[in-house]
Amino acid sequence: MDKGVPRMPRASRRLPIFGILAGWYGRHPFVTTWGGLALGMAVVVVVFGQDVGLTFRQHALLTLLTVPLAWLCTWIVSLEHGADREAPDGAD
Repeated sequence: MDKGVPRMPRASRRLPIFGILAGWYGRHPFVTTWGGLALGMAVVVVVFGQDVGLTFRQHALLTLLTVPLAWLCTWIVSLEHGADREAPDGAD
């Protein structure tokens, strides 16, 4: 098994989409995380922002602005993850 691809439970191996996502995550972890977070944030904006009184253009702009915000969040998390990985043993 490739070290970059996380091990999946048996139930999730039955659906091919999980294998595809695990492969993508093994090759491109930053892009996969960014895409998943951006998609999730856009869904949340659309679902929970329906009855707020925004026009279609405002709704579309708000949804589009979540994509760079998801990139920024993914970048910050990857920096924190990389700092933990690069710290030598015994260092804080």
